[in-house]
Amino acid sequence: LRGQRIELGDIEATLAAHPSVREAVVLCRDDGGDPRLVAYLVPRAGAACEPPALRAFLEARLPEHMVPALFVELESLPLNPNGKADRKALGRLPLPGGEGRREGAFVAPRDVLELRLARIWEEVLGVASVGVRDDFFALGGHSLSAVRLLARIEQVQGRQLPLAAFFRAPTVEQLVRLLRRDETPSATSLVAIRTGGATAPSGGIGGESTRPPLFCVHPAGGNVLSFVPLADALGPDQPLYALQSRGLEGDEEPLTRVEDMAARYLAEVRAAVPHGPYSLAGWSFGGLVAFEMARQLRRQGEEVALLALLDTRAPGTGDGPAEDVFDDDAFWLADVAGFLSRLAGRESAVTYEELRQVEPAAQVGLFVARLKEIDFLPPGAGEDQVRRLLLVYKANVRAAAAYEGGPYPGRVTVLRAAEEERQDDALGWQRFSPEPVEVHDVPGDHVTVLAPENVPALAQRLGDCLRRGFAR
Repeated sequence: LRGQRIELGDIEATLAAHPSVREAVVLCRDDGGDPRLVAYLVPRAGAACEPPALRAFLEARLPEHMVPALFVELESLPLNPNGKADRKALGRLPLPGGEGRREGAFVAPRDVLELRLARIWEEVLGVASVGVRDDFFALGGHSLSAVRLLARIEQVQGRQLPLAAFFRAPTVEQLVRLLRRDETPSATSLVAIRTGGATAPSGGIGGESTRPPLFCVHPAGGNVLSFVPLADALGPDQPLYALQSRGLEGDEEPLTRVEDMAARYLAEVRAAVPHGPYSLAGWSFGGLVAFEMARQLRRQGEEVALLALLDTRAPGTGDGPAEDVFDDDAFWLADVAGFLSRLAGRESAVTYEELRQVEPAAQVGLFVARLKEIDFLPPGAGEDQVRRLLLVYKANVRAAAAYEGGPYPGRVTVLRAAEEERQDDALGWQRFSPEPVEVHDVPGDHVTVLAPENVPALAQRLGDCLRRGFAR
């Protein structure tokens, strides 16, 4: 392992001497990254195998290079027909990502930059579900993998960081602070949520998977993080890319017409994947943009394998808010806070009544403080970022109200929230397509269709639609 000879039996025997360990098997795994030692442990009755204690126990008895990077606790070891531990079966188990978690708290990425870095962590370390406060080295990283990680960050972000700085900031959250200093935000709307080793039909997005990517369009808030649980539920082999609103980052002004958003997003999609067939999805407001993207693709002579609208009502089937509401920031801030809270299954961080009790100039500050208390906003996020969010949200709501749509010569698939009362099963989309609208009910209401408890059922239905779309 990295030039050092290791006797796995010596490590296993030392681990078995720890009071909490009944059985231990140690493997050397690389999983497409750097080789590292992984210890699989069965605890004694009533005991728990705590990685920090085990690591300290081994460090006092073995050379540093013989201390496993990861400790995985199992109820029992898989056995082969001879009754011995099945090392091949252990080597096929996915590696967890929680050993480096500080204070046992998992904090998911809260913006696109944190998401990008967490995905790089997962890629380099070969672990799943990295939180923004998980320590790189406690997750099994070492100096060589840190160099590899910094090279990937430079490739993705265009920023070079010294290794010494990374040793002082070994979590996603800390490294984002460094990257945000004098940062020029990216102008791209296309965000890789799950690459899946994707090989697109054109080869424009490279890797190992042969599944074509799914492109998902943001809801009215403009952010794409709500698609992360969906990408995970669809599985590691299904690439998923999302399109984020212009205006959330930097000095860009938000777009104000659905047609312009669709054209801009298509330019980025086709730069990565020049030719179809394409799979598109959009949630709520994003469904309108996905629909317009499909119309424009068909006019460009491209094939659309799937157009999936996640609880999106057709143009002309609903009324937007009154014009005077657009001047009431408390209304919009409370709306965003309520949406985020419901999606996460929590009490609302701040209510309209609370916001109205403070001066208008202080409302954004109260919103920021409350959302930081519950880890909904990353460090460094301030009032300017929230004001950009408000501008984007209002622009998208206005764009939805003004969009009229038009005929679409293809199949429309509607994934409808089962807990919403609807007068029209197809949510008004039948008048836009000559083909019968395909309608599927999924658990939840308009907001909670993408909540964690409902995502597995949604992913199963959407995955079926993806497979059928490309089989046509």
